[in-house]
Amino acid sequence: MDWENEAPFKINTSNALEDMFLQHCREVAAVASLDVDLSKQRIIDVFEAWQEDIDRNQRRNFRNKDISPDHIKCGAFLTYWLRRESPIINFKEVLDRYSFDFEVLQDMPLGASEYTPLSSDELNNKLSSGLTLQQVLDIRERCFAYGNEWLAFSFGFSLAIAYERKKLAGREEAKALRLPNLNYTADLCYMFKFKNMSPHAIYMIYRALLLNY
Repeated sequence: MDWENEAPFKINTSNALEDMFLQHCREVAAVASLDVDLSKQRIIDVFEAWQEDIDRNQRRNFRNKDISPDHIKCGAFLTYWLRRESPIINFKEVLDRYSFDFEVLQDMPLGASEYTPLSSDELNNKLSSGLTLQQVLDIRERCFAYGNEWLAFSFGFSLAIAYERKKLAGREEAKALRLPNLNYTADLCYMFKFKNMSPHAIYMIYRALLLNY
C-alpha cells in the first residue's frame, strides 16, 4: 500500500495507537456490558516494536526497495505485537449499560446488588447489535478467556480490511470482506495463546483470508 507519506493506518504515535485500540476494544466489549483497562506502557512497547519491524522490513525488502510494507503485513505485525505484549490488563463490568433479571445475573456474574428487573426477551430486544443472549454470553466468555488474543486479531485485521476495501472500492469483492466467523476466530485465539505464531505466519493467515491465496 502506498501510504502517501503517512504512517501506516495513520498511527504515528503510541497515543494514537492507544486511542484507536481502546475504541475498538470498547466497541466489542460494550456488547457484553464490559469495559477494558489498558496498560499505557505496554501500548508504548507495542508501538515501538511495531515501528521497528516496519522499518526493518522496508530496509530488507529486496524485491521492492524503498516501498513500505503493505496494509496486510502492517496489520499482521501489529496483531503480533499486541498479542505478545498483551496490553489489556482488565475487563470490568459496566452496570449502567443494561439491566438484567435474576436468571441472567446467575449466568453473567456481575456482582451487582442493584438492578432493574428485565426479562431475557426484553434484554435481547434491548441489545442494539441484534445479538441473542447466548451470543452475548459467548462474547463475555471469549473476552475473559482470550481477550488479548481476540482483540489483537480483530483490531489488526479490521485495519487491513479497511484499506483493502479502499483498493476494491466499487467492486463486489469489497462487500465480501469481513471478519471470519466466531468458530474460526476461536481456533485462531487458541493458537495465538498457546502456540508460537510469528509475525510472518500471521501475515500469511491475513493474506489467505483477504486475498484467497
